[in-house]
Amino acid sequence: MNVHHCFTRFVWLGAAIAAVGCSGGLSNVTPTRAPVPLGKSVQARVSIHVPPKSTLRKRPLFVSPFTASVTVSIDGGTPQETDLASSSPNCTTTTSGTTCSIAILATAGQHQFTFQTFDQIGGQGNLLSSNTVTQTLTANAANVINVTLNAVVASVQVAVTGTNGGIFADDAGKNYSVGLGSSQTLTFTPLDAHGDLIVGQNVPAVTQASLANGSGGTFTIAPVSNQPNTFTFTVPATAGSTDVNVQVAGVPAPIFAGTYTAAGLTAQPSLSYTLSLAAAKASPTGVGTPFTIIENGYAGLIFPSSTTCNSVLNAQGGFSLVAFTSGTVGLVAAVGPLDTKTGTCTTTYTDLFGQTITLTLVVTP
Repeated sequence: MNVHHCFTRFVWLGAAIAAVGCSGGLSNVTPTRAPVPLGKSVQARVSIHVPPKSTLRKRPLFVSPFTASVTVSIDGGTPQETDLASSSPNCTTTTSGTTCSIAILATAGQHQFTFQTFDQIGGQGNLLSSNTVTQTLTANAANVINVTLNAVVASVQVAVTGTNGGIFADDAGKNYSVGLGSSQTLTFTPLDAHGDLIVGQNVPAVTQASLANGSGGTFTIAPVSNQPNTFTFTVPATAGSTDVNVQVAGVPAPIFAGTYTAAGLTAQPSLSYTLSLAAAKASPTGVGTPFTIIENGYAGLIFPSSTTCNSVLNAQGGFSLVAFTSGTVGLVAAVGPLDTKTGTCTTTYTDLFGQTITLTLVVTP
């Protein structure tokens, strides 16, 4: 997971506006070049350093490496857009990244300056950071406007500690399986539009977590005292599922934090299987009965944890004694000709939460 750190960094460059920040969020803007304000104009400059993408995992970052453009609007007016590409005439590039100098014109007096950065040129694409500051510009003076760009949160990452093996996520990272009757501690960290962690100073807090669209057993979630962004998630002893949504400070709508499902192991078509030894010996390829072990919402492995079938079957026959995932077809098989004995044996399968299911095999003459 890539990491973005939010820090304030002031760049003094003549009459300068220092701009730093983190990334996040989703938005679009259609900027144009704004006319020079009427009256006596005062020039200020923005100096923004965009670190190279290759350093993303190595050190604290002040502006998202995916930043491609910035817009500045004065008193709610038309945004002035500047591209921050290495090829832009206002930018220079070194091994430490790209630094761009941006001129801003405004009349002397008090103004509101709104800054936004985007991951595409032309002020298009994902909104990565923004902030609005009020500053008074003075004629015939070096005007310095200090602004820290605030990360815009697009999603959250969940970290888990708890009983019964924690949780397991599917490949998309939005569907989670949890052990029945377990208690989990969920810690949410804001992510930007590129899925990078937002950490450091002034990180938006996860202020609330709530449940929705629940079915089956009853889940609960509650904040942990004195642990920011952290919640206790209690899972019922009976099967069920629920959505988790979180509220992040400064983000108007709740953010979806995944669907969580708790379920036990089941076997289809049944828990007992019968093999005919005579049929197995008569067939050069043997006989078999397929079976399926299912755990709804579970993305981890199911594996044989114990068996008594070694006393009944030789190494060529028996349950499919390999690990597999929920819904994968296993096989109860005997391959002839065999010296397989008749009798009854069992094999217990276990998931990574420690939940078990035991299947019975009956071998007849």
